[in-house]
Amino acid sequence: ANPVVKCLLEVAWWNGAMKVDLVQLMLSIWALTLLIIDTYCGILVVSNPHSGLSNSADGNGSNLGAFNGTADATPAHASVSNHRAALATSGDFVMARAVVDFVHEFAQLLGYFLIGRWKDYFDWGNAYDLIRCALPLVLFIRPDSRLLQMFVIFLYWMRLLEFNFW
Repeated sequence: ANPVVKCLLEVAWWNGAMKVDLVQLMLSIWALTLLIIDTYCGILVVSNPHSGLSNSADGNGSNLGAFNGTADATPAHASVSNHRAALATSGDFVMARAVVDFVHEFAQLLGYFLIGRWKDYFDWGNAYDLIRCALPLVLFIRPDSRLLQMFVIFLYWMRLLEFNFW
């Protein structure tokens, strides 16, 4: 390896690219924290006063999501509007980040197109990046899907592993 090229790459990494990677790491940690907290709170603090459900059978919160005896009650986790409210904080952040990631992917494709190498964009790495952008956006359409939430949380854990320490 040429020492000049090695030095230039190291300078470029420590003066610019590392900072972008660090911001990505912090955003991933924040999104993951919000998702986990909202998912946990979405399970524990879901109550619809119109459905006959309360968040406890005895009024002190010990039996969460208990049925209070009215005939029209449905499980609280089945209510999409309740779940949207439970995921409001993390959902907004995760979807905004997904939109920004899509814009980044579009800019990357445009860059490949402008240099005449648009076919080079279509590889497994960019396919993974597109899935990583699209899956959180599907959460906007299906906020009640626990499986989808699990995959989005898993993707954010994977983003933590992508951070380059060196």
